[in-house]
Amino acid sequence: MPRLKTTSGGCTKPGKGVPQNDSKAVEWYRKAAEQGYARAQCNLGWMYDNGKGVSQNDSKAVEWYRKAAEQGYATAQNNLGWMYKNGEGVEKNPETAYMWFYLAVTNGYEKARKGIDDLESKGLLNMRELSSAEIQRAKERARQFMEEHR
Repeated sequence: MPRLKTTSGGCTKPGKGVPQNDSKAVEWYRKAAEQGYARAQCNLGWMYDNGKGVSQNDSKAVEWYRKAAEQGYATAQNNLGWMYKNGEGVEKNPETAYMWFYLAVTNGYEKARKGIDDLESKGLLNMRELSSAEIQRAKERARQFMEEHR
């Protein structure tokens, strides 16, 4: 039943066939998310991240993104990467951000390359946010994560 609940939330959130009601969407997402459905967990994280239907709460967003990310849901892995990159709801950690972006790309979410590019590129001071060693450590952590979550 989680799929139906997420679909219902998705229909309620953008207002497809019914008036848009972010609070109602959160209610449906939560029902499915609590049953372990990764897409609903990611959607609920997004609602907290953006303050839609709930008070904006980065810590709650991270909590729900993480639940979905740990199930291999690539969109959540990307979103969690941005939370770590920007220090929103968690302590800023570029290496951990890179790990989540890398996992998202590995799982087919090409948009996560933007996060990787941001972390690998040189900024105005011609300095990278991450060293080559940190990038290699992040990739190794991602490989370990994939082994543990098969």
